[in-house]
Amino acid sequence: MGKRLLKTTTVGLVVASGVFVVNCTNTANADEVASSAQSDTSKKAIANTQATSRTSDQVKEELDTQKNVVEAATQKAETAKEAVQTATKEVETAQTENDNAQAAVDKAQENANNATAENIAKAETNVTTAEVAVANAENNVTTAEKAQSAAQDKVNAQETVVANAETAVNQAKNETENAQAAVNQAQSVLNGTGQAEVVKAQENAKNAVNADKKAVSQAEDNVTSAKAADEARQKAIEEAQAKVTTAETANTNAEKALESATDGANKAQTKADQAKSETATAQTAVDQAQAVLDGTGQAEIVKAQQDAQNAVNSDKEAVSNAETNLTNAKAADVARQSAIDNAQADVTTAENVATKAKTALDSTTSTATNTAAKVEAEQADVERAQAVVAGLESEIANANTISLPAGYAEALKQYLTTKSSADKQALATLAATAVASNTYKSNSADQAEVITDINNLTETQREELTLFAVDLINQVRKVTGGPTVVANKSAMDFANEVANTSTTFMGHDTTAIPTAASNFGLKSVQGVNNYENLGFLLQKTDTITMDDLKKGLYTQFVKMILADNLSNWGHASSLA
Repeated sequence: MGKRLLKTTTVGLVVASGVFVVNCTNTANADEVASSAQSDTSKKAIANTQATSRTSDQVKEELDTQKNVVEAATQKAETAKEAVQTATKEVETAQTENDNAQAAVDKAQENANNATAENIAKAETNVTTAEVAVANAENNVTTAEKAQSAAQDKVNAQETVVANAETAVNQAKNETENAQAAVNQAQSVLNGTGQAEVVKAQENAKNAVNADKKAVSQAEDNVTSAKAADEARQKAIEEAQAKVTTAETANTNAEKALESATDGANKAQTKADQAKSETATAQTAVDQAQAVLDGTGQAEIVKAQQDAQNAVNSDKEAVSNAETNLTNAKAADVARQSAIDNAQADVTTAENVATKAKTALDSTTSTATNTAAKVEAEQADVERAQAVVAGLESEIANANTISLPAGYAEALKQYLTTKSSADKQALATLAATAVASNTYKSNSADQAEVITDINNLTETQREELTLFAVDLINQVRKVTGGPTVVANKSAMDFANEVANTSTTFMGHDTTAIPTAASNFGLKSVQGVNNYENLGFLLQKTDTITMDDLKKGLYTQFVKMILADNLSNWGHASSLA
């Protein structure tokens, strides 16, 4: 890169009753700049009260003050950090409470969602179904009870038939026994004593009849033969006839008795046969009834009865189950409705808790955010104060001082009085011995401050450069005994206007300077420079920092104080 000509911003100074300006240049190539660099028009006035340049003691005092500021700011930052930690914990707690509340809301909402109209309708349908099942079961019970009753009626009827049959059997048995007794009795008559006697009497009677007939025949025969014995014979005949009659009567009676006995026997036999028949019939009825009871008919009736009873029991159980299901369904419906109400209440409660938790979270978060912001602000204050301290410490450690050789003030005064070549050379020789001992010391704060627009320095930057120049001048004047200089807004504005209106790059603009002086009510002679001290330096980098500008001022100032022989010590005379 080619050499760059640096022309710094204007610096306004007040010296005793007069005003003069130190002009340095902007960064620019000599062949690229047609006019002087323009600095920023002052937007914020330096206080009208005078601002003196700082001494080392003042810098140390300010350093102590700034250290106190740093300590206080650090304490505030620590307190704020603790507040942030507390607020962070509160935020975490509030977040947990908020999460828990939200979870409760979600759970309650889920419960509420489950308790939908559809589910309620299903429950009601289940209740209705259970009621229908109960009604059906009750109908089945009624039907089964009717079937059971009918079966019982059949059983009762059959039992009546059996009882009647048994009665008939018993009666038939009795009649059979009676008939048998009659038969036995008749048989006894026939076969027993009565029958034998009758038969014997009959036979006897027959025999008697036959004998008597034979006797009658014999008698008749004898009548014929023996008429003598008519009366006896007649008597005998009559007696015989009487005997025959008696025998015939006995025979008739015997026949009647036999007939009667035979008829009784026949009747008894008939009754016995009838009784046997009735007994057989009754036995058949008994057998049939018993078959009904013991056989297929009874089993079917009993089975039908048992089935009916089982159906009754099953239906009663179904009714019981259905009633239980109905009761459970109704209880479930009540519980479900209660669950819905509770769930909705839980939702409302959870939402209220969640709202409070969210509010607490927002409040805590806001507090934490504000506290964090405060911490950041406090930390920024700490960092700024630390930067100031570091700058002051660096400024103290790297304070730029001007060291004049012993006898400099006298030699300068001697030359300015005599203007002799010998005194001029003596001053130059003496001053040259101190040039090497006056070197610029950089500090980290100035090195870190990059000048973004060299043509438009901020008021703060121009003020800092002015005070830097004032300090250098006052160091020299402390040795030479010259009046202390101060910086004020008017001096800065005057220097700024010269810079803004100058059209001369190399050298003093003797038009802009007197014109600006006239505008500020100062002595003005066109074509004459009564105020400006102008110096130049080369800058080999594109980046300009505050350190670069101060170094330029320092270097040019040293040259004007200790190496100003070519300018006949004119710069030194105005500065010292």
